Amino acid sequence: MVSIFTVAAFRPEATEIETAILLFVDAFAGAAFCFLINDVFDREKDRLNQKSRPIATGALTVRFAIVAIGFFMLTYLIVSFLLGMVVFVLAIISLVLFTLYSPVNNRGGFIANILVAICASGSVWGVAIVRDYEPTLFYLSLLIFFMILIREILLDWLDISGDKAIGKTSIPILFGAKKTAWFVALLLMINTVLVCSAPFMVSISMLSLIALILAIVITWVAILFLFKNLSERMILFNIRFSHVTFVFMVIAILWR
Repeated sequence: MVSIFTVAAFRPEATEIETAILLFVDAFAGAAFCFLINDVFDREKDRLNQKSRPIATGALTVRFAIVAIGFFMLTYLIVSFLLGMVVFVLAIISLVLFTLYSPVNNRGGFIANILVAICASGSVWGVAIVRDYEPTLFYLSLLIFFMILIREILLDWLDISGDKAIGKTSIPILFGAKKTAWFVALLLMINTVLVCSAPFMVSISMLSLIALILAIVITWVAILFLFKNLSERMILFNIRFSHVTFVFMVIAILWR
């Protein structure tokens, strides 16, 4: 999804297809590096939460995972260098954030949520920098930031038992079920205001605005279902349904 966001934000012309492919590989390698490190750090917590992730279950050895981490890091740095000095510097900064994320995640949940949201939305605001600091992309990256933040809190909601066992203090642990639902609704309300303000803040097409409105509406529908039933099943439904939201976000980025 990060790679798709990156290419959608770049929106290549016919002469830029090669660059778009490099950007896709670059974003993919960076995301793979981040998630692999996180799965290595989180293997104990994943076992406690009965997650079927390959490192936690032993299907993939830690040694092999470390080799893969090194491979994706080198790929990320090499491809970023090929894309230019600005992308290379952004890659180094993101590698630092990716590396910090996992140890931070095992301590303070909300700070880790913010780090993930910054890195994921960076796939768009990073391209905004490359595209001569395009204001609309910066604005859209802010919307993605809050959407990712909501999704990360919901993911923490599923991991309460394992997080408590390792001493992690996530939003769902600190707030409890009802307050967490309201906090998620507050974040979505911020995004709703941002979408409604978009035509007055940046240059955006009507098709893009319609896609953003649809993304917000369907997300609200899923959240309202969660309020009616604060169960693990409904939390999981919201997490999976977020992929539909991101499809509309991609359309909004492409049609901007």
